Amino acid sequence: MSDSSLSDVPIGLDDIGLDEVNEPTLPTLIPSLYLPPPRTMLPPSSSPLFVKNLYRRTLLDTTPPTIRVICSQPNCGYSPQPLVFLDKSTSNLWKHYTQKHPQISFSMRKNDQLQAASSPSSSSSFFELKKTTAKQPVNASKYRDLLLQFVVSNNLSLRLVDSLSFRQIIQFLSPITLSVSARTLHRDLQRRFSLCCAQLQAELHSHIANGGRICLTTDSWSARNYTEYSAVTAHWINSKWQQKSNLLDVIHLKEPIHSGEYLASQLYAVTDDMGITGAIFTCTRDNASANTVMLAKYKRLASNHSTSTQQPWTFTVKEGDVRCIAHIINIAVQHALKTLKADPSAEAETYRCEQGAARIPRTVDSHTEVMNTLAKLRRHIYVFRNRRLWKDALQKQTMVAGLKVQQLSLDMPVRWNSTYKMLETASKLRVPITAICASQQWDISMRDIALNAND
Repeated sequence: MSDSSLSDVPIGLDDIGLDEVNEPTLPTLIPSLYLPPPRTMLPPSSSPLFVKNLYRRTLLDTTPPTIRVICSQPNCGYSPQPLVFLDKSTSNLWKHYTQKHPQISFSMRKNDQLQAASSPSSSSSFFELKKTTAKQPVNASKYRDLLLQFVVSNNLSLRLVDSLSFRQIIQFLSPITLSVSARTLHRDLQRRFSLCCAQLQAELHSHIANGGRICLTTDSWSARNYTEYSAVTAHWINSKWQQKSNLLDVIHLKEPIHSGEYLASQLYAVTDDMGITGAIFTCTRDNASANTVMLAKYKRLASNHSTSTQQPWTFTVKEGDVRCIAHIINIAVQHALKTLKADPSAEAETYRCEQGAARIPRTVDSHTEVMNTLAKLRRHIYVFRNRRLWKDALQKQTMVAGLKVQQLSLDMPVRWNSTYKMLETASKLRVPITAICASQQWDISMRDIALNAND
């Protein structure tokens, strides 16, 4: 370094003592070692959910850091998806307590409202919280009775009460209302059924004690799930000359063959369970041959019951076998249609008409006119029921004509009065049907089988 460089000292520094100069200190060099980053700690939370230990928090070693939250209530163990470290939202956690632990949620809200009402506020009255009154506890038994009545009267499934959307509606309307499971509702339904059966049984026994007799009607059918049932209904006139009718039971027919003996045993089980076997007067049934055997067997079973002054005789086939008049008329009508070769088909697809190829079978017979008329009507009804344009046009034409909108129906051999209902509805809608058939351009072939004035 040259001497000239020493002369560049700033003016004024020569008056300062060397002891007064604070020389900068160099940092101490340390060996180049790897230091792990500081460990992430659980952040403090002021939420009442964590302050009051309603949830437990656990920090997970993930990237980014997440927090697992677990409900602290016994036998609950609810744990949502791990929360992001910086996520402070607790709405879903509150929702869990509102739905699954409504009493705890209600008590916490009530305490918060009391504290807010008792604490002084320095803000203006505009920002003051309105005083809220806690809702009165819901009558649990009344709520369950109304809920059961709602499900049964609307023919709904008991599983409805287990659905999440239904529970959300109930909790929104009343957070303190306890959830009712389908199993609980099923037990309530069984208790209600037992109570109603006891009341009906007491009414029947009182009627029998006064010398009254009871008439039965029974019929069997197959459900859509291919299970078969039989219903038994009781009819009587009480002391006030009021006709009473009540369903006694719906029997699940588990045997594949419905023999007369099997049906008699099921019928006897119903009347014997109600304690009315000795007072049965008549039994109305259809004309199936198995029912004839059923009543003969039931007579032998009922004869084992003792008689009394009020009930001097038991059921007899001669006086108690009543055949259904509606079934007899249906048999006569079906036989007449069969003679005319115009009997209905059991399958609706028989009357299906392909687009542009509508026609009716041509036969040479003395009753061709009646047969063709019913064949044309059934094919038109099938078209009006299964083609959207035809169906919408019929509805509009019916409204224009000032008539009541009705659904056309096809007759079937096993559906009583179905042919009469088909002809009655078609006659009422004759004007709209004729107008559509005369003006439609969707299927020209339908004009070949159009209904005319003679039909």
